[in-house]
Amino acid sequence: MLRQPASTQPCAPPAAARSPPTPCSANSPRRSRRHCRRWPPPSPTHRIRMMTATPSSTLAEIMSREVLAIAPDATLHEAARLMADECISCLLVNASGRSLGIITESTIMRAMHDRLPATTPAGEIMSHPLISAPPELDLMQARQLVERNGIRHLAVVDGDGQTIGIVSETDFRLALGTNIFRHLRNLAGVMEREIPHLAPDARIAEAVACMVEFATDYLIVTENGKPLGILTERDIPRLLRKHPEAQDMLLRDAMTSPVRGISIDASVTATLEAMTRLHMRHMAVVDNEGFILGVVSQHRLLEQLALSQFESALDQVRQERDRLRLEAHLKLALDAAGGGSWEYLHEADRHLVSDGLLRLLAYPAATMPRTMHEWQQCIHPDDQPVFAGALADVAAGKLPHHLLEYRIRRGDGSWLWVEDRGCIIEHRTDGSPAVIAGVLTDISARRRERLQIESERSRLSALLRTLPDMVWLKDANG
Repeated sequence: MLRQPASTQPCAPPAAARSPPTPCSANSPRRSRRHCRRWPPPSPTHRIRMMTATPSSTLAEIMSREVLAIAPDATLHEAARLMADECISCLLVNASGRSLGIITESTIMRAMHDRLPATTPAGEIMSHPLISAPPELDLMQARQLVERNGIRHLAVVDGDGQTIGIVSETDFRLALGTNIFRHLRNLAGVMEREIPHLAPDARIAEAVACMVEFATDYLIVTENGKPLGILTERDIPRLLRKHPEAQDMLLRDAMTSPVRGISIDASVTATLEAMTRLHMRHMAVVDNEGFILGVVSQHRLLEQLALSQFESALDQVRQERDRLRLEAHLKLALDAAGGGSWEYLHEADRHLVSDGLLRLLAYPAATMPRTMHEWQQCIHPDDQPVFAGALADVAAGKLPHHLLEYRIRRGDGSWLWVEDRGCIIEHRTDGSPAVIAGVLTDISARRRERLQIESERSRLSALLRTLPDMVWLKDANG
């Protein structure tokens, strides 16, 4: 259901939508920053958003470690310009080495709504006191703190009270991943159906008033029930940077267009993955004819998430982190031993191999044997019967695991002796194997030593058979 303030005009005729704003980049122009400084002071390298690649469970692991700060006497226009230039959602307000408060996109939007002058000092519009937490705080407790205070940015402070990072809603969502939302089967149950919207000829002031009235961070620009564009809190600093009197602009000249849409039939996890890939906080849900049905909002999704579900997801995150640590140790051990790991998915008939195994077998990822038939074709013809028999015994439940030695053809055509250890790690409901995993190690040196020993024994046996008399071997004592 589209919702619209009573004071707005009916939808206007079609209007040419403005192209999306140019994305911010490291090459964006920099302007004078009389009141701006980095907090903490920057390292010799340029500012990097520090996001961990592995699952996390404390604020220290997911926070952005460099946060920009301005002085209390910096102006509203300077704050908006800096946020737009740096593509950031918040600024600290610092004085005498301490963080006094924070300015967010919501702060800038409310300042526009109240028609505050562009020269208004940051100290007068900042949110204070600053809500903060220590870096070792568990994400569950951190999320409770955020919800209890109704904030979207949490400052991270060290033992001396110095701000060392910021955690945003997006940081929380990325840390949790998409698994926590898998119990939500479709978008119909999570999308916002009452959508704040206006026609393209409405002014920015009306749009901001609508967003404030309905306590949302976005507004859809529609015509005849179809989305033409979107205005979000993120756009407000950009508009104020370019147009100090942006309130009087038309939505058609300010909106981001076209709106990124997703089918009502898409899953929640697929939608979140798309939002992550496209760096978006909102996606319009549309039907087959392009009419808007609702909006999926990152903020609303996290609001709907019960704390019990959040805690369950954090447990999964911790387990996944432990698993990745074990995998890292295994990888180090395999690399040291000159080997690699593999998994075989029975239903898909596909091998998944590690980077170490690709290096061992000298195959690029694109040409690595994947199906069981392709894998067996790489095994030396003399060793194929033993390989096939062992796998059949494992599949039939006669053996819990297999241990084989065979020759396998590498990507360069050479033959390599390997030891293959594997076992079933996942069964189907009927008891048959679903996934078999194992490790492959290079035993070429061992085989050469074994052949050398066997050769020497053979020579000695031949020598003994040719001697006419018996040969005695005595120790030093006779």
